[in-house]
Amino acid sequence: MVALLLCSVFLQFLAAYLSFRFVLLRRLGAPWILVSIALLVMGGLRVFSFAVFGEGPGSDIFDPTIAVIEFSVSFLLSVGFVLTERWYLLKEKLESRFRLIGDVDRALIGMLDEEKILSVVCEGLLRDRGYRLAWIGTANPDGSVGIVAESGEGKGFLAKIPVRWDESPEGGTPPGVAIRSGEACVVNRMTNDPRTAPWRSAAEEFDIRSFASVRIDIRKSSPMVLSLGSGRKDAFDRLEMEAISAMAHRVGTSLFSARRHELFVCAKKSYGDLFQSQRDGMVLVRGGMIVRANPAAVRMLGYSSAEELFRKDPAELFPDPGHSPKLSCLFHPSEEEREPFLITKMRRRDGSLFEGEIAATWGPRPFRNEEWDLELTGPLGMFIFRDVTLRTQTLEELRKERDFSAKVLDVAGMLVLQMGTG
Repeated sequence: MVALLLCSVFLQFLAAYLSFRFVLLRRLGAPWILVSIALLVMGGLRVFSFAVFGEGPGSDIFDPTIAVIEFSVSFLLSVGFVLTERWYLLKEKLESRFRLIGDVDRALIGMLDEEKILSVVCEGLLRDRGYRLAWIGTANPDGSVGIVAESGEGKGFLAKIPVRWDESPEGGTPPGVAIRSGEACVVNRMTNDPRTAPWRSAAEEFDIRSFASVRIDIRKSSPMVLSLGSGRKDAFDRLEMEAISAMAHRVGTSLFSARRHELFVCAKKSYGDLFQSQRDGMVLVRGGMIVRANPAAVRMLGYSSAEELFRKDPAELFPDPGHSPKLSCLFHPSEEEREPFLITKMRRRDGSLFEGEIAATWGPRPFRNEEWDLELTGPLGMFIFRDVTLRTQTLEELRKERDFSAKVLDVAGMLVLQMGTG
C-alpha cells in the first residue's frame, strides 16, 4: 500500500510539472497554473502525512480505498498530461516543418533564375533545425543522377554514394525509386532497409538515419528529384511528405517558368540584335502610330534618333498615300490580296523624296485580358524598306540607252555592225 501511495505522489508531481511547462511554453493559459498548484499541494500534503502520521501501521493514510482512489486519479491526470505533451510536441514539429516548407514556397514567388531557385530550396529546408542534407538532382538519359544543388552538414555524403535512377541496385535507392515511379519514397531507418544497402556505410559516417525523395516534374524537360536526409529515425511521416510533395510541385512550376523566361529573354535579345543590325529600314506600327524604328530606318528617313519617329503616323513617310491604291493596301492588315513589295516615293524629315522599295507584314496579336486599359491596341505591323534611288536611276539610264539605240537602228537605213577589238 505504501508503494501505491508513493506512486500517487510521483504521478501528482509529474502532472504538476507538465502543467507548469504548458503554461511557461504558452501552450495553455495562465489559469492552468492553479491546477499545478493544486497538484503540488496534494503531493506535498501526502509527503507531509508520511513524515508525521505514517509511523504506525494502523494509520488512516494506509486506508486501501483511499489509496486506490488517489492512485487512480493521479494516474489519469498524469497520463492525460503526458499524452497532451506528446500531442503538443507532434503539433509543434509539424507546424515548424510546414512553416519551413511554406517559407521556402513563398520565397519562390516571382523568382525567375533557375540556379537561385534551386539554391533557395536547398538552403531554406535546412533552416531552424531542419534536415542535415538537402539536394536536387537531374535524371540523365544514361541512368545517372546529376547533382545540381546541395546544402547542409551532410554534403560529403553525396561524394561517397552512387546515385542512379535505372534498374541497377543503386537505382533502388529513394531518388531512383522516386524518379521512376513518380511517388515519394521514404526510408525512415536506413540501417535496416535493404534499399539503402549501397549507402549504409556513408550514412553512418555522416549520421543520416532517415531519407526521403520526391520527384520534381518539369514540363517538356527531364524530371528532377528533391532529396532530404535527417539525423533522426522516423523523421518523415505522411503529413510531412504530403507537404514536401506539394512543395516539389511548386518547385517544378517555378523551374518551368524560369526556363521559359530565359528562352523568351534570349529570343528577345536575338530579335533585338537582328532588328538593330538590319541594313534595311524597319518600322513597327501599332494603333496607327510608329512604336519602334531601327537605326537604318532612322538614317534613311533623315532623323537624328528613333525617338523622333515615335508616335508619328506612318502615312507621314509617304507624300500622298491616299491617292495610290497599292500604297493604301499597306495600311489595311485585313486585305487578303497584297503585293509582296512595291516601289514608291518616300519622304524624309526635310521633305525630300527618295525611291523606296517597301513591304508590310501584319499580325493580329490579340490581348487575353480585356480589362486592360491599353493606350495602343489593334494589330501589330512591320514596314521593311530600302532606298532604291540609285538602282532606279541606273535602270532608267539603261532603258533610255536601249530606247536610243533602238531609234538609231530604226532610222539608220543601212547595215550597222558593232565590232569589238581583241
